[in-house]
Amino acid sequence: MKRRINSTDRKSINRELISIRLIESEILNQPRSFTAELGGLAELSVPQTARVYVEPYVTGSSSSMRFDFGTVSGIVTPADTTLADLDRDGRILFRIKIVDGSAEVGKILALANALRPIDEKVSDDDRRAILPVRSEPLGEAVWELDLASQARPELVLNNRVPGLMDRIKTDPLLQGAIIPAAIGEILRCVLDPENADIDDDLDWVQDWKRWAADILGRPIDDESIDPEEVEAKRREIMEGFARMARFASRIEAVDAGGDALPNE
Repeated sequence: MKRRINSTDRKSINRELISIRLIESEILNQPRSFTAELGGLAELSVPQTARVYVEPYVTGSSSSMRFDFGTVSGIVTPADTTLADLDRDGRILFRIKIVDGSAEVGKILALANALRPIDEKVSDDDRRAILPVRSEPLGEAVWELDLASQARPELVLNNRVPGLMDRIKTDPLLQGAIIPAAIGEILRCVLDPENADIDDDLDWVQDWKRWAADILGRPIDDESIDPEEVEAKRREIMEGFARMARFASRIEAVDAGGDALPNE
């Protein structure tokens, strides 16, 4: 089984054209709502009369809703965007569909899938990072990797650990213990040509391929990677990243009584 490649004329919607925020209810135990800024969709080369739909859904379940936001040239926000029909458990993601019903009923002209709503607690720099970081309760685990299907991977840190979000930015020991392990799991998904859950058209997949190519100093051609070679390629990229990050050298500098070397 090979990974999915878009062989239709369907366009991918650039995430920068979309801004979605979850809104907590002011009433205890009431469902959340959302806002969606979609004016940037008018830049797409699609019929301006095509319909725009926003579909929030809960990962790992069949729970979903659909909201009609008018047309590409005439975005109209529904009066009620309460997520009343979504399961309370699980992470909420969004998909945006631009649909042309004029010639072929239900034909999807453009799509953005697995969109994470903006977390106001996360800075713009962290949000644009190749591996965004957020903090939430994780029980007794210190960290985990959020690999929700089709969504950009995120590193999740346990908010029970005091100062962990700040420490991961400066502490080379923490960085060396956590970040390479997270990166290794993501590379295993991105590089494996047998992984049918990965869509090559996704922005985050292309971002990670470019990042890996920069580390290696040569392009990543996953179509030419034999499944048995994935692990060797992954190790090569991780070793190159560790050399650039200089985790051990920076830890040595701290242990010697000096400041940590800069992470260039």
